[in-house]
Amino acid sequence: MNKYLIALVAVVVLILVLITGYLFLNTGANKNLSATTQNGQTAVNTKNIPVETITLTSSGFQPQTLTIKLGTRVIWINNSGTVGTVNSDNYPTNLLYPFLNFGQFNSGSSFSTIFSKTGTYTYYNFLNQSQKGKIIVE
Repeated sequence: MNKYLIALVAVVVLILVLITGYLFLNTGANKNLSATTQNGQTAVNTKNIPVETITLTSSGFQPQTLTIKLGTRVIWINNSGTVGTVNSDNYPTNLLYPFLNFGQFNSGSSFSTIFSKTGTYTYYNFLNQSQKGKIIVE
């Protein structure tokens, strides 16, 4: 292989590792980020909001069922090694809980929302419909 091509690949891999590490560390550790709420508004300061994490793995969402208190911020992290989605039930329209239609997110990335209404919210990975999750807000 050409030494310039090897150097380019090494630089690209290094940049991807740094970006992934930055996103992973700042998503879970920094609770001062903005987050989308159910009504689509952005919360400016989420400093005192409780946080829970759901991880998408190659076998599905972990935990599959999460019970939280009203006003909790939930962060989904994709550690599946591939592109995944979070989409509201019901397939294929995804209209049951539109605020849960985050769409595709790459492995190593994350997103979050704050649950501002009690209820049971079901979702799934559109790219692997056997992977389902449920959030119960009390």
